Amino acid sequence: MLAAMRLLLAILVLLVASASARADFEAGVAALGSGDHGAAFRAFHAAAEAGEARAQYNLALLYVYGQGVDQDDAMAIRWWREAAGQGHAPAQNNLAIMYALGQGVARDDVAAAKWYRAAAVQGHADAQYNLATMYARGLGVERDSVAAAAWHLKAALQGLAKAQNNIAIAFERGRGVPRDPVRALAWYQLAAEAGAGGTAPGSARRSARRSDWRPGAWSRNGSAANRRFELSLPGRPGFETIVRIRTDRTGGKQRCGAWSFWASASSS
Repeated sequence: MLAAMRLLLAILVLLVASASARADFEAGVAALGSGDHGAAFRAFHAAAEAGEARAQYNLALLYVYGQGVDQDDAMAIRWWREAAGQGHAPAQNNLAIMYALGQGVARDDVAAAKWYRAAAVQGHADAQYNLATMYARGLGVERDSVAAAAWHLKAALQGLAKAQNNIAIAFERGRGVPRDPVRALAWYQLAAEAGAGGTAPGSARRSARRSDWRPGAWSRNGSAANRRFELSLPGRPGFETIVRIRTDRTGGKQRCGAWSFWASASSS
C-alpha cells in the first residue's frame, strides 16, 4: 500500500512538473513572438531544465544567434544534444549540422551521419536530404549512390525542392537508380515548381521529349487537389504519376510527388 502511494505521488509530481514546463515553453513562445528575447530565454531555460525538448531546441537557437543571451555554440550543442536524446528530430538534424561543420565542436562526420539518420528515419525532410549528401560524398558513411538516391527520393516526396532536383539528376545520369530521362524531367519540373529555380537541362528535355507532357484535368477532394500527368515516349508504353497539391494555412500551395515507382525503395 505504501509503495503504491509513493508511486502515485511520484506520478503526480511528474505531471505537475510537466505542466509547469509546458507553461514555461508557451511563455517563451509568446515572448519570442513579441520580440522580447530576454524573456524568451528565461522561459525556455526554465522549461529546458525541466526536460521540455521543444524548449531545449529553442534555447539552443537563442544561443546560436545570440538572442537574449551571449552567443555560445557550445551551449547550443549542449541543449540540442539534450533534445536530440529525447528524439526531437529538428534538434537531431541541427546537432548533426554542427558536427558536420565543426561548429562549437570538433568536426565528426560519423556523428553527423548518426544524427542525420536519427532524424531522417522520423521523416525529417532536411535530414533525409543531408543524409543523402553524406552517402553521395562518402562522409561518415561508405559512399553509396543507391542509399543517396533512396534518401533523396524520400525527401523529394515530401516536397523538398533541392531533393527533387537531386533525384532528377540521379534519374538523368543513372546514379543509384536506373537511368530514366522521363522521370528525370518530371522531377526537374516538380523542383522548379517547388522553388528550386531554373529548368531541366536541355539534354533531359531532349531525351524525354518535353512535348510528350500532357497535363490532365484537376480533380478536387475538399481542400486537397490532385493533378494527373500522362507521360509517353514513341515506342514505349506511357505511364502516369499523380502530383498531390496541399493548400497550407497561408493559402500557398506545396507540391509533392506520389510515385508508383521506386517510392518504397529500402534505404540503408
